[in-house]
Amino acid sequence: MNENNKYFYANRWYTFSYTFHEIFSIFFFVFMFNFIPLIMAFKHTIKPIWLTLLIPINPKRSLEKKVAKCKLV
Repeated sequence: MNENNKYFYANRWYTFSYTFHEIFSIFFFVFMFNFIPLIMAFKHTIKPIWLTLLIPINPKRSLEKKVAKCKLV
């Protein structure tokens, strides 16, 4: 394999990956900004889902632990 071949294949792969990244990012942003208003409109239905995802602890149990600590002191 001579020098020209090597550079040709490397450059081809780089350009392909770059264009793919550009296209993918454009589609991603278009779809995201398209669905943001829907998410804002139906936030009250999504709220329990993201609350359970973000707070995977039982607040009642943690409160009981705090009360128990206070009673010990």
